[in-house]
Amino acid sequence: MKLKLLLYIFILVFFSSCDDFLEEEPKDFLTPKNVKTEKDAEMMLLGTFSYYNTPDLYERSFYLLAEISSDQTIVKYTSGALYEIDSYSHHSLSAHVKAVWRGLYQTINSANFLINKVPDSNFSDDLKDRYIASGKFLRALSYFHLVRLYGGVPLLTEAVENFNSKEGIKRSSEVEVYQQIISDLEYAERILPVEEWNAYGKPTQGAAKTLLAKVYLTMAGYPINDDSMWEKAASKSKEVLGMVRYGLIEDVNDLWLIAKKNSKEHIFCIQNNTSLSSRSLMCVQSRPSGRSADGKKITESGWAMWGSTIGFYNEFSNDDLRKSSSFCTEFQGVSYVNFPTKQPYIQKWIDDGREGEDYFQRNKRTNTNFPIFRYAEVLLINAEAENEAFGPTKVAYDPINEVRNRAGLPDLDAGLSKDQFRIALKKERSFELAFECKRRFDLVRWGDFEEVMSKDKYAGTFFESTHVLYPIPEGDIILNSNLEQNLGYE
Repeated sequence: MKLKLLLYIFILVFFSSCDDFLEEEPKDFLTPKNVKTEKDAEMMLLGTFSYYNTPDLYERSFYLLAEISSDQTIVKYTSGALYEIDSYSHHSLSAHVKAVWRGLYQTINSANFLINKVPDSNFSDDLKDRYIASGKFLRALSYFHLVRLYGGVPLLTEAVENFNSKEGIKRSSEVEVYQQIISDLEYAERILPVEEWNAYGKPTQGAAKTLLAKVYLTMAGYPINDDSMWEKAASKSKEVLGMVRYGLIEDVNDLWLIAKKNSKEHIFCIQNNTSLSSRSLMCVQSRPSGRSADGKKITESGWAMWGSTIGFYNEFSNDDLRKSSSFCTEFQGVSYVNFPTKQPYIQKWIDDGREGEDYFQRNKRTNTNFPIFRYAEVLLINAEAENEAFGPTKVAYDPINEVRNRAGLPDLDAGLSKDQFRIALKKERSFELAFECKRRFDLVRWGDFEEVMSKDKYAGTFFESTHVLYPIPEGDIILNSNLEQNLGYE
């Protein structure tokens, strides 16, 4: 044990010098001792939100674990922390595995402080309930990510000053984690307003209903395999489709324009604004090196950290309007030396309507939002759940055809069997929601993960069926002997 602990300490020190980005602190965080007024609660809520907009989560590490690990993406590296995730050579000491675990539990603990402290503050009960509901939504979303990435995890519903003070806590089962998620979301959907309140980015009733529908959809598949959840997913997603607040925007390519963010299609997004500290790295990480805006003198050079696969690119019909807004393939002044073979880059985070100089002056960051939930996904949740619960009726066809028609494609062929409709639905999800942290989770719940990833050439010889889950970070195992490691990582 001493040797193991010394090894862990050494690796922590070593990686801390290489991965300082993993230590970025959330912005605007308020200590829990100060929650007395509505302004205090607002600051704490913003601080809780801010964890999602850090390199631990959607700025890098979560994106790696949830999206780059899929069959539709590839990193440019052949060694290092990013390569570990893409090649399935990761382990319990991998930096990004640790970062996501930490970031999600930091969010949960901050949400717990909000939930626990707001009742004793000095403002109206209605507003108190709204802040508590927001905290429960974020706690539910964080546990939803944790349970799908790591399996059953410790359930913390009370705030702690130091996570290590809970060293005796054990992992709850996946079912128990989902029960807590559902309880939080049922509260949130009762309390949260239909419209955004005070500012964009706060959870609404529609966001809570959408997450609840997605939870039901996930529980219907692997590993819970509860068939009763199909009907619940169909019903809950239908509630969202019935809300006049939401709908598809007309032009699918406008979804990724800064001028069109927070549209009627965006149900819940990570917000990025014009200040340098609040801009996103997604654009520069996905953008090819040497790319320049058409006719501009200043080069918009990216880091070319990851891109898509040529196989996935070729699956798209040339008639599919989503192809041009999903893949970056034509640009000036770029060399493909960053990849061993020519690969398309990811277009979704690149807004070509901006001045090239703006990228350069603002450290290549962007204020494009990251959509966690879009109306198009709710349509596809509804179509899938309706087919699984009741078969390929008109009720199942209508929402998937709405998505296809917006993409310039005709209706699905009539008269499909349940199995044929399922196959078509899987393709439609992969096309519509490409690169939005959906693919890996879809493969797992469909029971397709092992079959697809074992054939993925970028996973190499490292892939094992046990990689359906990531390991619990080694540091937490050392500090808490009650935490059992996931199978295959012992």
